Amino acid sequence: MAASPASAPAAGTDGAVLHYFNGRGLAEQIRFMLAVTGVEWADRHLVKREQFQELKASGVLPWDQVPLLELDGERFTQSMAAVRHLARRAGLYGDGPSQAARCDIIADGIRDALGAFSGVPFAPDRDAALSAARDRMVGKYLPCLERMLRANDAVPAAVKEAAAALSAAEPSLAAVPPPVGASDGEAAGLPAAGSADAVFLVGGAVTFPDVTVTEVLCYIAELLPDVGATAGKQWPLVVAHQRAMLACGAMRKFFGSRHRHALGDAVYKAEVRAVLA
Repeated sequence: MAASPASAPAAGTDGAVLHYFNGRGLAEQIRFMLAVTGVEWADRHLVKREQFQELKASGVLPWDQVPLLELDGERFTQSMAAVRHLARRAGLYGDGPSQAARCDIIADGIRDALGAFSGVPFAPDRDAALSAARDRMVGKYLPCLERMLRANDAVPAAVKEAAAALSAAEPSLAAVPPPVGASDGEAAGLPAAGSADAVFLVGGAVTFPDVTVTEVLCYIAELLPDVGATAGKQWPLVVAHQRAMLACGAMRKFFGSRHRHALGDAVYKAEVRAVLA
C-alpha cells in the first residue's frame, strides 16, 4: 500500500491526523472523541479536488471516502469505525459484551440523529430542513434519550431525581460549555460514577455514546433554540446529561479550540462540492 500523502505527524500532536473537509459533517463525532480521550491531533482540511484525488490514489481509503483518521501508525476510515476504535482505546465501551452491544445500539441511533443536522448546509431549503430536524428531535430522539436515561438501572433513582431537579431550575440545552467560574475545576474530568447528579446512557460510568450524543444536543441548542430553551421541562435527564458532559475540562478545551468547527456555510458547501467534483 502506498504511503498516505499527508501522513507525517504534525508538531504538537500525538501523531494523530484527521483528514476531512473544513467543517463538522461526519468528522465532528471523531473530534469529540479525540478531545475527550485526550488525544492531540491535527486537522488536515480537504479544500481542493487534487487533495482528495491524491488520497484516493494512495490506496488509504478503502471506500474512497473520508473522514480518515491516522493514529498509532494505523488508519481508520468510516466515522463510526474511528469512533469505536477510540472508545476501545480509552476504555469507554462499557463493562463486558452486553454493555458494549448496548453502546453500539445507542450510538447507531445517535449517528442517525446527527443526519438531521449534518445535511443542513447542503439542503436546498434550509428552513424546511430545520423543520424536519425539529420534528425528528421532538417526536423521536429526545423522548427516546430521556427514556433510556431513566431506564438505566445502574444509576440510582435518587441521582436521577437530583439531576432532574437541577434541570427544572435550568431547563435549557447549551450550544457551548458554560463559562468557567472561580470555583469550577477547569481540568475536571468526565462525570464520575457515583456523582450526585451524573446520569449515563449505559452502566454507571461514561461510555462513548455519552460523548457522541453531546454533539446532537449542542446542535439542538444551536439550530433549534426554541426546542433547546425549554428542553428540561419535558426531558430533564437529557438536559442534566448534557450539563454534566459539557462541564468536563476536555469538552471546554475542545470548544475553545480551533478543532471545534463552525456550522457549515456557503464557503464550506462550495469547498465540499469542489473537492468531490
